[in-house]
Amino acid sequence: MEELLEKARQGDGKAFEKIVNSIKHELYIIAISRLSDSSLAEDVIQDTIISLYENIYKIREPDKIKKWCIVVLINKCKKIKRKNKIKEISYDEINCDRFLYSRDEYKELIDEVSFFQIIDELSEQDKLITTLFYSSNQTTKEISKILNINESTIRSRISRIRNEIRRKIGDENDKR
Repeated sequence: MEELLEKARQGDGKAFEKIVNSIKHELYIIAISRLSDSSLAEDVIQDTIISLYENIYKIREPDKIKKWCIVVLINKCKKIKRKNKIKEISYDEINCDRFLYSRDEYKELIDEVSFFQIIDELSEQDKLITTLFYSSNQTTKEISKILNINESTIRSRISRIRNEIRRKIGDENDKR
């Protein structure tokens, strides 16, 4: 990665493209979880990539590229949410046609939607921690650096979040 970073700093477009391709999937997961809109997610990723291109000379260590991009992306997502006053859609507003799915597929779809509803009920910071930890596979140490929060606080929040999800999933299953 160090060689790629050096080449990208010197204007090598292919090296820059390789760097972007190595982090683009994670950026998309984070953006879509924050914005719930694929076109907005793609826009914010593009803005983040442009910022990386403009500021790549500032990044001294190759292993900091992904962290830098995630922090920039999160800040851009916050700005878009404020600007667009994004309202999250509730499950009741989603129109699902039961006849498109078999009984098992429909149950699986409902379970998945219930899980995401539970995640959506978390605070913004807890949603972000959950996304970084589970979807983006960041370590607690990496998350603490990205969010400037003590690592032990991150570990305790993840534990609390897991317990809350387990409890809510149990409540959802009891209702059926």
